[in-house]
Amino acid sequence: MMKRAPGYGTLPLVKPLALLVFLASMSLAEPARADLWACKDADGVVRFADRKLKGFRCVLYTKTPEAKRPAGDGGVSGADATPTAFSRPRHATRYAPIPAGEPEQRFSGDEPDELAAREKLYGPYIEEASRLYDIPEPFIRAVIRVESNYRYRAVSSAGARGLMQLMPSVIGDMGVADPFDPRANVLGGTRLLRVLADRFEGDMVKVLAAYHAGSGAVASADGIPYEATESYVRSVLDRYYEYKSRP
Repeated sequence: MMKRAPGYGTLPLVKPLALLVFLASMSLAEPARADLWACKDADGVVRFADRKLKGFRCVLYTKTPEAKRPAGDGGVSGADATPTAFSRPRHATRYAPIPAGEPEQRFSGDEPDELAAREKLYGPYIEEASRLYDIPEPFIRAVIRVESNYRYRAVSSAGARGLMQLMPSVIGDMGVADPFDPRANVLGGTRLLRVLADRFEGDMVKVLAAYHAGSGAVASADGIPYEATESYVRSVLDRYYEYKSRP
């Protein structure tokens, strides 16, 4: 189960404006599991990757120490939980079909104009998904914010649909009958995050990269495969820390 231990998510986040100072002054250790590096080239352009890039000057954007695994358990203990890695759940519901519940909330008119109102509107579904699939609520919220800005009828140019922008190729696999049903979309998208978290051993950077670019591309590259994916990972992590810091 993902542990919400003391200190979870409290490591400092290096903001892009601070990179110019840090790139010139910091001496860095080799990356640990799930590190995210910001690397500056000779022209001053910053790229993000899960390892140091040859020929670039690199600084850690987010660092994750190696997590210790307790004897006889595939998960990470609460004391060892870290802000960019999460562990495998101990119960079998991580791949369970979307459970039936009260009739899903549908909207015949417009959603609230205010982002805060939309966030509150879908909050119960996010809480349910977090409990069912052991994904932290701030992480789910960050994905939704970047994917659709909390618009349940959102459709991308590639055909991704709904709050978590599910692609047609995964909608059925995740047990989603209607991608424009807010509850089903949030549960299906979170289920996909859980599948990816198990595949990539809780590495948040690779989970986000796979959510954006596909798990095959991430596995082939053994990390972030495309520049657009680098930007996506950074954006979601920024939102994750924002939501994590809220009371």
